[in-house]
Amino acid sequence: MSFFTAKKTLFEALLRVFVHLTENKDAERWRASWAASTLVDVNDHTPHGYGRAIDLGCVVSFSKPWIERMPSKLTRYAFRAILRFDFPHAWRQRRELAQAGVIWTHTGSQYLAGTAVAKLTGIQSKIIGQTVWLLDQRSGLSKTLKSPRVTYNAHARSPLDSKHDC
Repeated sequence: MSFFTAKKTLFEALLRVFVHLTENKDAERWRASWAASTLVDVNDHTPHGYGRAIDLGCVVSFSKPWIERMPSKLTRYAFRAILRFDFPHAWRQRRELAQAGVIWTHTGSQYLAGTAVAKLTGIQSKIIGQTVWLLDQRSGLSKTLKSPRVTYNAHARSPLDSKHDC
């Protein structure tokens, strides 16, 4: 086995993480805000500290914004108003979503957007999302957007038992 083959095999063996964030929270803008000390509270140089996974051996990439003209931006906002999540932004990230071993999202709306794209395209990546608010709005969501399993990481007991599929 050559050095390049071994290097490629090692790269493929690492956990590939794609962090899907809102359109305006991309890593480049975040780093600029962090350097300018304009972020609220104590923060990391990567969005919400997700880049710390690199130190644990993960290959981490972040969603990127697209340069949009006004008609495209208005269309994206209309989708977001109707669906309650930014589907066009997630759709533009579909290659990265498909290449990831795991997808991390920071809010419920990004979780829904990533799940919708995964369902429509057959993406098999695992999705880890923060969806606390989803418990209150779950009954109003279509079956396509409902996750096959819900797990809880909280001290309080949930009205849904985590042992059952939801």
